[in-house]
Amino acid sequence: MHHGGDVYRFHPEEKEIAVMMALGATPFQVVRVFLWQGVIIGFMGALLGVGLGLLVLEYRMQIRVSGGNRLLTLPRGLPRHGEYPGGD
Repeated sequence: MHHGGDVYRFHPEEKEIAVMMALGATPFQVVRVFLWQGVIIGFMGALLGVGLGLLVLEYRMQIRVSGGNRLLTLPRGLPRHGEYPGGD
């Protein structure tokens, strides 16, 4: 059984597209807006991921195990920050 409100469901993007089209945007302009949103969000996610990865690498010896007071022990022989295997 459908209720009146259930029949007319829209995604927020559909409303944005409808408003943009009503204001005279071409389909290319609408696509361009959503593509740029995706590029910006993807770039910010990549920056955040790289930044968090660098933080983990920098402080990997001090990272505490979740819920405990023990330090996380990593296998010996892993290169430390600034050291590279096989480097002079």
